[in-house]
Amino acid sequence: MPKYLILSTLLCSLIGCGGGDSTKTPTQNGTQGSQNQNPTPSQNNPKENTPPSTNATIQSVNVSVATCIQETLQARQKTTNTLETLSCSKLSDRDFMLLNTLPALKSLTINDTSLTATDVRNIGSNVIDHQITTLILENDNLTKASVDNIDPKWNNSYGAEHFTSVKYLSFKDNPIEGLLVVDYFPALETLDLRANVYPTNRLHHIGFVDNLKTFYLGGNPNIQNLNDMRDGPSAEASIETMDISDLPALNDISELLRFRSLTNLTIDATQESQFTNTLSALRNNGVTITTVQ
Repeated sequence: MPKYLILSTLLCSLIGCGGGDSTKTPTQNGTQGSQNQNPTPSQNNPKENTPPSTNATIQSVNVSVATCIQETLQARQKTTNTLETLSCSKLSDRDFMLLNTLPALKSLTINDTSLTATDVRNIGSNVIDHQITTLILENDNLTKASVDNIDPKWNNSYGAEHFTSVKYLSFKDNPIEGLLVVDYFPALETLDLRANVYPTNRLHHIGFVDNLKTFYLGGNPNIQNLNDMRDGPSAEASIETMDISDLPALNDISELLRFRSLTNLTIDATQESQFTNTLSALRNNGVTITTVQ
């Protein structure tokens, strides 16, 4: 019997298978905030789409995939057929075939685990037919070569829409230098690419995301401007909240004037003087500017 069936059978016998970062804290008026893993939304930005709360997640650390699933089932008093949220950190193995035993899974988080292209493909293959709405792979040593494998079908059917239910996608804290498949996530509303090594020309793909409302780009040292996003004007029409803080190579933000739905922008305090004219025009357009130290 295959390994994943043995483990799945074990889970059923134990629990039952019945039916059924280094980012900065935003502050107002340039006042320094405390360091925090996730940005704290400004009180003046009630519409900001913030990352899912980790308080609602069972964090299982330094265990196998099977144990992470088992501990989560027990803590949430769920069965493999009813579990909707799974979060695992520092996994000791990569038996991601077990994800296919969780048909109701809607939110998946895998943190602090070095993932290969094969690992990412196995994750994608075993959740692509689920109604996943939140997918978080943070600090997993992902590169462009590995992260595109999250959609195991994209290379054979380029342009097809597969993850049709994903609304929140985070690849924060990874050395990602490109992302081809993201514009084929038709329901995507929030994309977190903070603390990667994304280059300016790869923003071309982000521009094609039709329904993107919140885009975290802070902490990417190679971003010089946002001009390539105009190649695909979809995102410029839909983005409401954007974080461009901690971009040391940034020398031009005039493209933001083309973002017709923008209402909230997070920048470094030093950018106030660097981009005075553009920021003044944005404020005149009703955009709330939040600065971080």
